[in-house]
Amino acid sequence: MVKCSNCGTNADLFCTCAGAPLCPAHSKEHEGQSSDHRLFPIEAYEHRDSPDYLDGVQRRLELLAEKREELKGFLGEIDTCTSKFAETISDLERRIAEYKAEQIQKLTEAKSSLSAQIDAAIAEAKANICMETPLLQYPLTYILRGSPSLQVFSYRLNLADILHTLDHLLAYTVRTEPCKAEDLVISPGLFVVNKACSYMTKYERSKLLGEGSFGKVYEAHVKGAPTVKRAVKEVQKSSGVETEEQRLALIQEVDLLAQVDHPHVMKVYELFEDDFKFAIVSELITGGELFDFLCSMEVLTEAGAAEAIGQLLGALVYLHEKQIVHRDLKPENIMLDQTPNHISEISLKLIDFGLSAVLPHNHRLHEVTGTLQYMAPEVFSGQYDNKCDVWSVGVILYLMLIGELPFDGDHEDQVTVSVLMNSPNYEHEQWSVLSPEALQFVQRLLVSNPANRPTASEALEDPWVRKFRQVATSEATLKLGNLKKYRCDLKLKQAITQFVTAQLLSKEEISQARDIFNSFDANHDGWLSREELVAALARKEALEEAEIEVNQLMARVDLDGSGKIDYSEFISAWMAQEKQLNTSVLDRAFENIDSDHSGKISVGELEALLGRKGKTSKDLWTDLLKQADTNGDGVIDLEEFRKLMVDRL
Repeated sequence: MVKCSNCGTNADLFCTCAGAPLCPAHSKEHEGQSSDHRLFPIEAYEHRDSPDYLDGVQRRLELLAEKREELKGFLGEIDTCTSKFAETISDLERRIAEYKAEQIQKLTEAKSSLSAQIDAAIAEAKANICMETPLLQYPLTYILRGSPSLQVFSYRLNLADILHTLDHLLAYTVRTEPCKAEDLVISPGLFVVNKACSYMTKYERSKLLGEGSFGKVYEAHVKGAPTVKRAVKEVQKSSGVETEEQRLALIQEVDLLAQVDHPHVMKVYELFEDDFKFAIVSELITGGELFDFLCSMEVLTEAGAAEAIGQLLGALVYLHEKQIVHRDLKPENIMLDQTPNHISEISLKLIDFGLSAVLPHNHRLHEVTGTLQYMAPEVFSGQYDNKCDVWSVGVILYLMLIGELPFDGDHEDQVTVSVLMNSPNYEHEQWSVLSPEALQFVQRLLVSNPANRPTASEALEDPWVRKFRQVATSEATLKLGNLKKYRCDLKLKQAITQFVTAQLLSKEEISQARDIFNSFDANHDGWLSREELVAALARKEALEEAEIEVNQLMARVDLDGSGKIDYSEFISAWMAQEKQLNTSVLDRAFENIDSDHSGKISVGELEALLGRKGKTSKDLWTDLLKQADTNGDGVIDLEEFRKLMVDRL
């Protein structure tokens, strides 16, 4: 046993700096005293002179040398890979820079080309048309809904989609910066705005009409005008409009309705928003649901069904012309304006545009939405157009004639399969008592392939509709002659007349004008065409005279230059010509425009009434105000206002 050189106890280690064996305690004393301090097991010291030991040490040294060479080779390979990687990175950076420069060049060229096309489109729009404007208080993504090919934040921009978006915006915006009164186009939608206040500032609420998960509906009337009644739909922000998407969807629904001017579509007047709720003010519809009225009848004749379907199709012709797809046509969304005494007196109102959409440029919508029993087969595929509404009309007509739904089931999957299989019961005994034209018409509407399905306009001309629907009479032909004397050359008077008839009059006050309009609008498409007017007048006078008179009438009444007389254009002209805008109505209009209650209408108040929708020059409002400002004091007082509206016909 080897002993410690310091204390003589058993040694476990050999210290190189001491040059002697040491015990653990004394070996620690030498730590850090020399850079040569090493400790080896005592066995190595004991066998330091053994040949086997020396051979083992030699072999280990040789192995270490081999490992060292291997490590050097590995490090060399790492250096080589690092160099190649650096070269690859450099090459990639060069390629990326080249690609980036190439793409920037392409985008620059595309931008230049697009700008030129935009300028040309805007110039053409300015030169030829001056369109009405909706609220447009929702983002561009809502306008482009249904156009997924437009990839925002991507190089893959579809030029056609961009140009279509511009076309859509141009179709709903006033001409940029009109500077003269004649540049301003007047339409009912101009006055439908989103007001950031409570609706109770303008209306007095009376009774509750209904409530549901969406909120509550009240009857209300304009303050100071108890006969001017409205329906107010309250939607609480805490329950019905909790997200920004829901808020924008509600604004979009109002915006769509603001552009609609049809006697068989619910009219919207205003949208109010305060801290707690939204309030949509619309016309008061008191007749209830169409099907409740039909169920109260002992017998529904084909003539009655044809009248209802004809009015519904007429509304669709109008909506589809404006590229609006309802997407949720069903009995619950078809109301009666007032309770009629007979089926021939019905006047439908199409409501609930919450699921409606504007067709994109490719005429394809993609959102699967609607009520299952009334959804067209193509809707389930996510590729469809406005003919989905025509299918829904077919389902409604089948239900009216047969008394049961053509597609139904105990749960949603069964209903979906029933719609996709499209096998209505055309052998039902009820068909035996109906005309062959009725069956053929329903079969035309319920064609699975939309390419073979008629449009709303084509369906309106179907033999069954033309055979059983009441033909418009000529009783109002002579009354139309009253409009021959109508004069409304001043743009300010046109605007105020439209404002009064669109916002301030009750249904009772415009009922005569509405009935006359409907008597001429034989297909209920919401327009009086040149051909319809000529045909009506030609019943009482020579064709050439009728054509001359209609041309003169169109020039005076067709204020937006559409080539047809819109519903509100006719109502406004009729009310003005028949002296229906009495002093009381005009004073109420003056009070509404005179927002600061100063007793005078300023340039700013005219702009607030008519200029909310787009950029305009101040010269426009000054030019308009001068049309009534006879004393030149820069404002319009009540007497000047009355003189403008009453004397200058």
